Amino acid sequence: MTKLRCLLARRDPEVLIEVELSERVDEPAIWRYTLAFKSEGKGRQRVVVSQEKVEDLRSRKTPLDRPDDQDKLDSERLTETSLEQVNANKDFREIAQFFGGLTYLHLVPQLLKHSELGGSALLEGDPFWTVVP
Repeated sequence: MTKLRCLLARRDPEVLIEVELSERVDEPAIWRYTLAFKSEGKGRQRVVVSQEKVEDLRSRKTPLDRPDDQDKLDSERLTETSLEQVNANKDFREIAQFFGGLTYLHLVPQLLKHSELGGSALLEGDPFWTVVP
């Protein structure tokens, strides 16, 4: 949370991410996944789910809309997304599989611009460095 939030933001900001997924770029979206989270605000300052929603745009159904009654009875459930739980994501597992197949690359702009700062060893298979003969 501290890396995402703006220092000018109000005291307890909420971060909301909404993603629409389709089979191809030029086709309409099939799924919409919404995740909002915020700091618990007391004690351990854990990050908790404040909203999680899965919408099947083909059938116009919503297989997941949290927090639900079970979350209200057991607030510990809000420390994890349903996407992370195999027993909870059965109806929309293809979304979890899509996100599981993604690779996060944190590029440091200074190292890309000034390669001499990053050391001389090139990583094999690194998509951002090419040796030209």
